[in-house]
Amino acid sequence: RVYAHELVHDELVERVVELTKRLRQGDPQHGTVEMGSMTWERQMENVIELVGKASAAGAKIETGGKRGPSQVEKLFATHLDRRA
Repeated sequence: RVYAHELVHDELVERVVELTKRLRQGDPQHGTVEMGSMTWERQMENVIELVGKASAAGAKIETGGKRGPSQVEKLFATHLDRRA
């Protein structure tokens, strides 16, 4: 978690979204990959379920969080419930 003062919040979110989008996701055996993919179906289902719950509780999905054929997109969210 990161707590940001309202004066820097929007710029910080913009920068983190851009950095998140630039992360190379895929098979970690490839030298250019920075973030491995999930390999178990149940893992992906669990993450999608958690993203849905967070979103329903008011979280704003800034980027990612969608399911692809063999991975869940890297995710950055804001306005998460503090109890989550």
